[in-house]
Amino acid sequence: MNMKQLVITSTLALSLLSTSLAFANPSANNPGAPTKHHHPCHCHKKAGNMLNQQQRQTLHTIQQNSRSQIAPLLQEKRMLRLQLIGRLATPNTQWNDIAPLIKRINENNAKITELDAKTQLKTFQEIGVLLPAYGQHIHHHSQSF
Repeated sequence: MNMKQLVITSTLALSLLSTSLAFANPSANNPGAPTKHHHPCHCHKKAGNMLNQQQRQTLHTIQQNSRSQIAPLLQEKRMLRLQLIGRLATPNTQWNDIAPLIKRINENNAKITELDAKTQLKTFQEIGVLLPAYGQHIHHHSQSF
């Protein structure tokens, strides 16, 4: 008799729990419903909204020139990285085999860093605003204080 009560009670509790979970998540019931993407953080605002039209045009020109100069360096960086991976995967590879390649990779990275710094400096001198580099996004709202 106790076993029967236990099974009935647990089944009832499980059904009530699953029903409340199903109603708590309406998107699960309606997969075609659009989902909202809410970004409460101010960091998702466009930096261009802080600049006037002339500053935006100047920034656009500086960035285009920078991209045209940095594109071949990034392509070379990818090529050198693939060469390094290939040499590392080769049996019986010694340090002397990859040292020149490492030197070329470091020189390429130095050129990329130098060009990025020059672009940042030029942007600051002409616009007066120091913009973050590409791909840098700080999630300050997830840091503990």
